[in-house]
Amino acid sequence: MTHVEPGPTTPYAVDLTSCDREPIHHINAIQPIGFLIALTADWRISHASANIVDFLDMPITAVLGADLGSVFQTAAIHTIRNRLSLLNGPDAIERSFAVQLQDDRPAYDLAIHRTGDLIVIEAEPNTSTIDLNAGSMVRSMLGRMKGQTSLVHEAARLMQALTGFDRVMIYRFHPD
Repeated sequence: MTHVEPGPTTPYAVDLTSCDREPIHHINAIQPIGFLIALTADWRISHASANIVDFLDMPITAVLGADLGSVFQTAAIHTIRNRLSLLNGPDAIERSFAVQLQDDRPAYDLAIHRTGDLIVIEAEPNTSTIDLNAGSMVRSMLGRMKGQTSLVHEAARLMQALTGFDRVMIYRFHPD
């Protein structure tokens, strides 16, 4: 069982001029604004970010090897299982927003995907005060992109508007 360190562990300087060359598929770190856990097929936690205590108030030693049901409440596990069943394809990611993982703790936004035999759950505190309807939002964004001459530029502009980030970068991955 392992843990993942939060924060950058990049051996070279990253700035706005080099971030497009950063090997994002090899980074062994997460942003400190959230945490990560990975589950085996029997729903045991095999990996967790070192900062998990900051979010779940449980030391990493108590989390690693634990059954997910002893860490998350039943309704959260049900939500995760439902999202997991919607994954289609090796690179698919499902998201769920404002999920209550533990009683009397903040809600989290989740990104759920598979990597190899593991189920990976990335979580960050939910800060939204609005009810997010992702399906409606995506349909609206696709409608705005229809007929645009520069799809990539329009997609970046819409993502910037959606996230509020100063800069947005879109990656195009080689097919393999």
